[in-house]
Amino acid sequence: MVPFCPTDDTNAGGLAISNPITIEVCVDSYEAAQAAVEAGADRIELCSALSEGGLTPSFGLMQIACQLKVPVFVMIRPRRGDFTYSSDDMAIMARDICMVKELGLAGVVFGSTHSHGRLDKVGMKVLKTAAGSLGTTLHRAIDVAPDALEAVEAAIEIGFDTILTSGQARKAIDGIECIASMHEKADGRINIMAGSGVGPGNARQLVTEAGLRHLHLSASIRKKSDMTHRGLFADADNVYTRASVDPELVQQTRDLAMAALGSH
Repeated sequence: MVPFCPTDDTNAGGLAISNPITIEVCVDSYEAAQAAVEAGADRIELCSALSEGGLTPSFGLMQIACQLKVPVFVMIRPRRGDFTYSSDDMAIMARDICMVKELGLAGVVFGSTHSHGRLDKVGMKVLKTAAGSLGTTLHRAIDVAPDALEAVEAAIEIGFDTILTSGQARKAIDGIECIASMHEKADGRINIMAGSGVGPGNARQLVTEAGLRHLHLSASIRKKSDMTHRGLFADADNVYTRASVDPELVQQTRDLAMAALGSH
């Protein structure tokens, strides 16, 4: 049995990260998390179902992730679909956050909106209170808000440490102007982290043009299954492959971001 993490977690909020560029890798398996850490990831976003944009991971995955040597932020998202949650959904999220805190992991990632798209400040303040001293990231719920800069101010008011955003575009590089405006609006009061399609092809641009120091990526590859027998689902590639992390993509993204920072 893997023991619970110490409750006096020194990585809470990712504060132990001293690198000038933070590379966060999102994963939905322990295998992928290990590969990301070995490749040089500074932080892990731990999820299930990345194919659905990331949902809350299992208790077992959270527990074994305590062994990782970098801060682990846990996705708190109880279901697929939109970010307008019922009172029951919010209660589930609060309980999951308490479990993360009991395990001693570094932080949580969550977001909630009203039906009109603006951030649910009241609901998220309740979740922030549940999180206590955990680090907190506002996820891409901000990308459906009608006014990104207004949402930045709301996130700061709630008390988030970091905003994960694609700049309200499908891919972060396409939303780079919005991301740059969000970074300027934040003015050091909250970290702006670019996510969605981030990798070696755009790391330099996100650092130099948007001024970012935090990048989020999946660096995903498909690995073949170890199964040799093909039964009922013989023609279903997704059954006989699994997602993992490409170490080269993580390393290249870090190297290019650091080089960009040095030349900026």
